Amino acid sequence: MNHTVSHSFESLTTGIGVSTQSDFHTHLTSAPEQGASNGVRDMVLSEALRSVLAPTSEVRYAQGDRDFTGLRGHGLENLREVLEFLADADIPACVVGINALRYYGAGRSTNEWDICVPTEHLKEAENLFDTSEKYERAEHTPPLLNSFRHLSATFKPKNVGFYFIIMPSSECFIDPRPEHCELSKNGIPYPQMRQFARALLVSQNGADVEDFIDGMDLDDAWGEEHLDFDELQVTGLQTTQFWNDELAIRDTGQFSTTINYRKQWSKSVANKDERIDPLMRGRSKTRWRRIKNDMDPRERKRQV
Repeated sequence: MNHTVSHSFESLTTGIGVSTQSDFHTHLTSAPEQGASNGVRDMVLSEALRSVLAPTSEVRYAQGDRDFTGLRGHGLENLREVLEFLADADIPACVVGINALRYYGAGRSTNEWDICVPTEHLKEAENLFDTSEKYERAEHTPPLLNSFRHLSATFKPKNVGFYFIIMPSSECFIDPRPEHCELSKNGIPYPQMRQFARALLVSQNGADVEDFIDGMDLDDAWGEEHLDFDELQVTGLQTTQFWNDELAIRDTGQFSTTINYRKQWSKSVANKDERIDPLMRGRSKTRWRRIKNDMDPRERKRQV
């Protein structure tokens, strides 16, 4: 679907005291984090805003423009075929993003699948789908603040509305090799808890960290035992600097270089009870976990 957008950067920023795109991103990202209720950094940009921030003059698709027909098993069978296609070419892969949060119990939903492959295999993976008679390129996803996702190649099977994004491990802070992943009950590879939690912290998306904590009902003790905060403070900020260098080229935001991952984790744990819906208090142990018949979400029979 083609869109005509007449909004200018100036018209979008009138009255908020910014004059450049860099200032505009600073304005947005300096808002105090309020978990899932603060959708500033987690939201999909509006059509007008996307036209200003997109890396090219192309206007990206709106969420409603996707045609999701022809899925098999809610897309799970389509996903399995994609992963097997990569495996046959000896390219390790795992599911990341919102669907990985779903695997770990978060009440999130999406019709797109983010697939992480080793950065050194990225071009090989893209070429694999480009040269296949079964798959074709699809429009890129909309830009998100402080994200590379919209720059990654999006594919779909021909005549089927199953959309997947191939993302390099260097932009996910994830190692997709089998020894660093676990399989769902449906045989789908996801990052092991430790590396997924560390990746969420380095990505600096407070809402995702909270969803992960609530989905798995985690606490400070789990973080201290598994996340190696001292080492993460070094390697995480090294990755942040690499990401910031890339983002600076496009003037699309910057990650904080002063974040303390241990404090961020502790803060997200401390607010766990406050995130429970008032109507569910007394019946829920976290936002995503009931008290009655509670179990590890990975053990439930679900489409993940």
